[in-house]
Amino acid sequence: MKSLTFWYEVGQADGLVAATPAELDAALTTIANHRGPEWAAVAEITFTEDWETGPLLYAGFYQVAGIIWYSGHGEGKAFVSRDPTTANTDPMYYMYCENEFEVPKNAHLPGPLIREAVHEFAQTGERPTCLLWQEWQPL
Repeated sequence: MKSLTFWYEVGQADGLVAATPAELDAALTTIANHRGPEWAAVAEITFTEDWETGPLLYAGFYQVAGIIWYSGHGEGKAFVSRDPTTANTDPMYYMYCENEFEVPKNAHLPGPLIREAVHEFAQTGERPTCLLWQEWQPL
């Protein structure tokens, strides 16, 4: 597993680093628990050693569901998770460092699948294959 760094709050002096599967699970739990009464947090996840040029992943959780967003290796495109059972692409918002983070409603998937995707990303450094994706550009 490659070491990952999580950024999710403006006041963070240092990123939350996860270098083992157990640390990765703990970091994801921290993100899932970092929420307000009307918002849920999303974290920027980068490779600790390759944060400037490597792929970017964002993961967030809301109650028992979550979203994942990926952009990598100069693709020039952003992708978000996709629930094949709904076509609702109305925007919804997570919170990233006090900024709105827009995703379509059909990006919500079960939380365990979001966790599985982040673990796959930590192993491969590529867009996870354990879920479906859709190209996404915020409004």
